[in-house]
Amino acid sequence: GKCLLCNVVYKADVYCNGEHKIYIGSTGNTFKERFYHHTYSFKRKHLRTSTRLSEYIWLCIDRFGQMPEVRWSIIHCLKSTPTSARRICKTCQLERMMIAAADKNKLLNRRSELVSRCPHFRRFYFS
Repeated sequence: GKCLLCNVVYKADVYCNGEHKIYIGSTGNTFKERFYHHTYSFKRKHLRTSTRLSEYIWLCIDRFGQMPEVRWSIIHCLKSTPTSARRICKTCQLERMMIAAADKNKLLNRRSELVSRCPHFRRFYFS
């Protein structure tokens, strides 16, 4: 019932062959749209390297011949609608905080994501 929320930080718990991994992500759009893009990359081999999550999903498919179980949850949601890139960056900051606090042995995210630029800024760049 929360799939139409915008500006969320989400978590994917991935269970593959008895192993549990987590992926933390964020979106400035609706969670439903981001979920669709993730699941689309799980079905298209040419998109296998689009995210660390899809890389791991395809690794499990190649090794074990089956799709791993993925459980999605929303960790944080910014209630107000952003009006500038500065507000959206709060979403990125929450994502970085969750990545930094996560168990490093289970985390699929790259450490370089902690210093990357806000991808949501592009929406406001030419407006």
